[in-house]
Amino acid sequence: MIDVATASVRSTSEIPVAPSVPLLGSLPWMAIDGAGFLERVGAERGPIVRLPIGTRGMVMLSHPDDVRHVLQDAHKKYVRGGAGDLVRPIFGNGLAMSDPPFWLRQRRIMQPSFSRARIATMAVAMNEVAGRHLAGLRDGQEVDVHRFMLHVARDVILQTMFSEHLSPELLQLDEALVEIDRFIKTRMLLPFKIPLSWPLPGNVRVKRATETFDRILYGIIDRRERSGEQHGDLLDALMGARDADTGERMSTKELRDEVMHIFFAGHETSANALTFATLALTQHPQLWTELRDEVDAVLGGRAPGPEDIPRLVRTGMIMRETLRLYPPAWIFTREAAEDDVIRGYAIPKGTVIMLAPIAMHRDPSLWPTPRRFDPDRFAEDPTATAAGKTWAYLPFGGGPHVCIGNHFALLEIAIVLARLAQCGRLVALRPESARLQGASTLSVKGGLPGRFEARTAVPRASPI
Repeated sequence: MIDVATASVRSTSEIPVAPSVPLLGSLPWMAIDGAGFLERVGAERGPIVRLPIGTRGMVMLSHPDDVRHVLQDAHKKYVRGGAGDLVRPIFGNGLAMSDPPFWLRQRRIMQPSFSRARIATMAVAMNEVAGRHLAGLRDGQEVDVHRFMLHVARDVILQTMFSEHLSPELLQLDEALVEIDRFIKTRMLLPFKIPLSWPLPGNVRVKRATETFDRILYGIIDRRERSGEQHGDLLDALMGARDADTGERMSTKELRDEVMHIFFAGHETSANALTFATLALTQHPQLWTELRDEVDAVLGGRAPGPEDIPRLVRTGMIMRETLRLYPPAWIFTREAAEDDVIRGYAIPKGTVIMLAPIAMHRDPSLWPTPRRFDPDRFAEDPTATAAGKTWAYLPFGGGPHVCIGNHFALLEIAIVLARLAQCGRLVALRPESARLQGASTLSVKGGLPGRFEARTAVPRASPI
């Protein structure tokens, strides 16, 4: 335990404080431009800042050393705690919501299903989905880029997870996804908690959306269990996975919770990254030309396989720069399970810690000219793992709790970008009007209007 009374440890109250107003604290700034606000706060007030948000407030960290301390060096001192209470009634107590020992059991069971080798087998399905959606675009067609990418990423999950399209239930699924997303964006920044049991319109709608998901997911799981058929997809892998230490399998409820989270977070993260890549490539058209030329040279008109991804060097640099400037996990929280000290300040048990990759990824002391979209910053270090960058670059978190689906997302993003380059390009129509919206993930507020421009000579993407 830390004796906070000792002279060498400063009180938590001495930590620099972010701008705030009575009652609402920092919430007005977070609601208007959360990403920009945290970036400014980190730049102006340092790597550790108190955010007056909610009844207890939070301590924001935005330096690699401190983030590493919480996520890796002292990770046993920090738990998810009540951070997921808002969405736990929707998503359940899956891997992304739980703490040890349950978290450790779930991670052991699920990890083999998300190995690099297993994810590589999903490239065929990713290509099929991307090709099908892109084939539906016509030259000059206007499209909401974000919605288009959401549909691509949704169908990638459906194919790789369930080996089916769910055509009769697709509209219901989309409506449920929109309602859950709306609920999270509306409630995430409220200064107080509203119990889901209250019969408010928003609560009623999100409960119905959750029931729709439950009906569809439990129906798929039940059909798979009764038929005994093997599809070789992710659901098969998860249903058959066992804890290597105990031999235990997930219960149907546990399986549902994991699938629910993979479906929602998995498709949204990839879609947002692809949307931001479109925005950046519109603003820097020479980069699109470089990406297209590389795809043509490496693939020669065929669909990309997992073995091609390391050879698409420029594409990978563009993808990683997108994830730096627009990190999907722009913030995430932990709760101190015991007393600690960070940067000489006391962190009492129960303190809510906000880790802010959005501020860290845009810190000029870590990334020169951080607001500039510059893939060349990854030229000598394509995977951003050189000394000094490992913990300065966290698009998928870090430490033992690093996102289990990171390899899936990176392969999917690379395949969609390559397939798009083979048939044309998506151009944002008003890139200067794009605004960031931070909720469970970082997205473009109100969508991204765009136009598809077909290539005059389109290389045929033959099967892998």
